[in-house]
Amino acid sequence: MNNEKVLQLKKILLDIDFKEKDGSYIGAKRSLDDYNIINVKNDLIIKPVKETGVDEFQKIWFESVKGTKEETTLEGIQKRFKAMESEIGDQYLENFHIVFLERKAIGIMTPMIEPDSDYEGRFFYTGLVPEARGKGLGKDVFRLSLNHLKKIGCKEVVDYTESTNEPLLRIYKSFGLEIFDEEISFYRKFHDENLERVEL
Repeated sequence: MNNEKVLQLKKILLDIDFKEKDGSYIGAKRSLDDYNIINVKNDLIIKPVKETGVDEFQKIWFESVKGTKEETTLEGIQKRFKAMESEIGDQYLENFHIVFLERKAIGIMTPMIEPDSDYEGRFFYTGLVPEARGKGLGKDVFRLSLNHLKKIGCKEVVDYTESTNEPLLRIYKSFGLEIFDEEISFYRKFHDENLERVEL
């Protein structure tokens, strides 16, 4: 289904009191063949997990999800990390990083190679601690992630985010990622009990 038809159906559903459901997602991708590594303007430094240690990485990950839909406990982060490790193996030691600005940890970036691919990269999770948000640093961290994927030989990057994540969608656009997959769920309550769901 092309974007024009999706927008038409979306309008129809909204007109009859359906609401867009949180958790709808958008997939975007771009080739890295023509991507040029460019240093970021801000004085950011990245250190891989093999240098910082797993505990410190998990701590900054925990701080980075505060105030977001991903927010959880430190124990929750530890469980996610264990699940991630079982999925991708030990490549996180080289590819997952803590991001520092003026020696202070401000977030994490997680560029990685898909386990079943030699060339496709994605981001497991990327986030900034609350005090680092809203300063344009997200775009710099995204560039650092693309730079890393290029350095380790990735030919294409594929990433997913919620359809309501406007800041990241703007970053996708600024770096030339094109939308290729979209699932938007809508719901409407009937008789205050039943829930009807439609997916595009």
